[in-house]
Amino acid sequence: MFEIIKSDQPAGLELAYRADRISTDGQAWEFSFLKWKLLLSLCSRGILVADGGRQTCGFCALYFFGHEDECEDCPIKKTRHPGCQGTPFRDYLIAVEKGYLALAKQAAAAEVEFLRSFQMGLDFSYMLYFERDQLWDALQGVLGIAWPHEPPALIHFPDRVLSIPLHTWGSQEKDFQHNEPEFHFATVLNFAEDAAILEYLSARNDNIHSGPPDPDKKQGVGMIYLTVTQEIPDQPGSDLVLFNFGTTGTNMSILFQESESIRKTFVDLLKKIPGVCGVFNRESSGQVFWLNGQQLAEEISDPYRPPAEIEATLGTSR
Repeated sequence: MFEIIKSDQPAGLELAYRADRISTDGQAWEFSFLKWKLLLSLCSRGILVADGGRQTCGFCALYFFGHEDECEDCPIKKTRHPGCQGTPFRDYLIAVEKGYLALAKQAAAAEVEFLRSFQMGLDFSYMLYFERDQLWDALQGVLGIAWPHEPPALIHFPDRVLSIPLHTWGSQEKDFQHNEPEFHFATVLNFAEDAAILEYLSARNDNIHSGPPDPDKKQGVGMIYLTVTQEIPDQPGSDLVLFNFGTTGTNMSILFQESESIRKTFVDLLKKIPGVCGVFNRESSGQVFWLNGQQLAEEISDPYRPPAEIEATLGTSR
């Protein structure tokens, strides 16, 4: 998406954009957030890079047409920062011009937090596909990482009844048939500590210890909304079932994006069953992180593309 090029800027290096056109606020926010995370990482490694200006701003790609006064609908202007005046971005410009690495790092970190403060209504999710006859095993796999809820829901299979100690939502019923089109649950899932999880929980004023994360310690994150879909829209006759793990909104969506522990947990679940495909859904784009037994990181423009189409495009097979 980004590359660093030589420049006549004081730093001698500048960020450049190499990616598809931005068309939504969600894409603009994600793009800008990743940009400033990258600049912060570079500063932390002692590398000072000019930010690239409007050509590398997701919001400018949507709302800037030659003059700052024209950015009427830009979410940043709506926060009373026309032309990004008064934002950490301006501090970063000064730091690069004067060659102050420490100030640039501080400004980049502040800009990341500034973007985090936006309530853009992000609704990211993890989409895990399993074979239809793996429904029982996949549900059992989820129970292995979930907080138990009482009373449990009951799913009736032809030869057995599966007790699901998860909270149901969207229905007062607790008894379901195994072939129903969808099941809706809400749960807290356990993930090994990492920096992103501790930061998220600390911001919610949870009783979180200080210090570095302990990868041997689990923390509960929720509520996470799990929709199990057996009749997948636009995929009639599919032999797959979709487990979609959704968030409560922007802050948890950002956590889903940043936490390596959460990604690893879903990868481990796909390995264990095993699953067919895993997609991180960023609403207007996605990343395939698992396909037919292989862990990968491939960007796709449509997160709802059927696994068969993804497989055809990426060139892997079952």
